[in-house]
Amino acid sequence: MRGGLPKPELQHEVRDGHRLVAIVDFAFPALKIAIEADGPGTVDDVMRDAELLMRRRHRLPAFKEDDFTLRNMADIQAALSGTTQTFTAL
Repeated sequence: MRGGLPKPELQHEVRDGHRLVAIVDFAFPALKIAIEADGPGTVDDVMRDAELLMRRRHRLPAFKEDDFTLRNMADIQAALSGTTQTFTAL
């Protein structure tokens, strides 16, 4: 777990019994959270909505700092690229 969240399931199938209802971009099934992003232009909105949802789930009042960390794929890819460059230079 990182920041209180398990690893998300990518391309998660949402089912009603045996019937496929949707395939979401990523999900936390145990927490009943599913997140969709239409493209790079919507990531900021999705991240803000996810942050608000997590603050409600953690019952954080406005004056308290987040007790979790959200990362989008661009952040993760940038970190991986930087790490790869560092190890390549060594």
